[in-house]
Amino acid sequence: MHMPVLPHPKRLTTVAAAWHARLSSQEQIFFAQRLAFLVEGGVPLMDALGVMRGQVRSRSCRRVIEALRSEIAAGHPLADGMRAFPGAFGASAVTLVSIGESCGLLGRNLQHLADELKKQQQLRRKIIGALTYPAVVLAAAFGIVVFLTASLLPKLLPMFLSLHVRLPASTRALLAASAFVRSSGLWVLMGLAGAGVVLASCIRRSTRVLRWCEYAFLRVPAFGSLLRHASVAHFSRAVGTLLTSGLTLREACIACATVNGRGLYDLHFLTMAETVNRGNQLSTHLLRHPRLFPELFGQMIAAGEQSGKLPEAFLYLSDHYEREIDEAANGLSALLEPALMLFTGALVGFIAIAVISPMYAITQSLHA
Repeated sequence: MHMPVLPHPKRLTTVAAAWHARLSSQEQIFFAQRLAFLVEGGVPLMDALGVMRGQVRSRSCRRVIEALRSEIAAGHPLADGMRAFPGAFGASAVTLVSIGESCGLLGRNLQHLADELKKQQQLRRKIIGALTYPAVVLAAAFGIVVFLTASLLPKLLPMFLSLHVRLPASTRALLAASAFVRSSGLWVLMGLAGAGVVLASCIRRSTRVLRWCEYAFLRVPAFGSLLRHASVAHFSRAVGTLLTSGLTLREACIACATVNGRGLYDLHFLTMAETVNRGNQLSTHLLRHPRLFPELFGQMIAAGEQSGKLPEAFLYLSDHYEREIDEAANGLSALLEPALMLFTGALVGFIAIAVISPMYAITQSLHA
């Protein structure tokens, strides 16, 4: 009776230790770029990973590299080893490496992967940069309101009440808000935190909730278009790179979906793969969903399908939508900066008027 060959216990331990490891975007870029450099320089893969292991400081990155060395030592391709760590490498990265290994162009494809990861990192930084300023200003405005209503107004309230002066409507509204914050503010914060935890749990557990949240965010003015352009740019660059490396359109669409395939765009990437598999054009699916894919995107892909230059069309569109993101992010910052300043000024001005008005009324009554 034939007995199966069991993996070495040390290899199983190493792989298990790295299974939940996550690599930051910068660590992924370092991995692809440095490995491409060493492989292109003729260094054997095992030796290249050994060199990289001594150069990284991150414990999780070191565990992943050690696990990959164990996989290769056991006779597995690098792509199979990367596929075992979904928290460290995406599906498109694994596909690029697999193609490079099969056709002897591992170094070139690793450099393609590094370039793609850099583009993704730049996109994320642009979006985060566009959202950071509004978040900071709103948080500061919220902090000012909480401080004034919970700390300053309670000290002034006894003076207002002792003089029996009819308070202006703005002051009464502010005092009511102050009383609510002091009596129920903590419960409200706990309720919001609990709702956030429940929503995050539902998003992790339910694909339907995750897709509903993504679709709702896409409908937010300005921010929705920014997310849509970022998703389209990432999809275009990934598909263009994979098609240039020799993958079919169906395989490239599947590879663009994340490892778990739960997101709204992931669903459509997989649907695109089925559409192409049935012999239909990809552009027909894109044009049917203008809320997810701009009309221009579908028209350009249709032109690429007719001319036989689909990889070039995807790469051109990725550059186009990356420029669109630059312009949208700059325009969003230019639009939000004065709007938020006006909002913050109006809020602080309302509080100042609500505090000063009764003092003025008290002064007038004393003079009378």
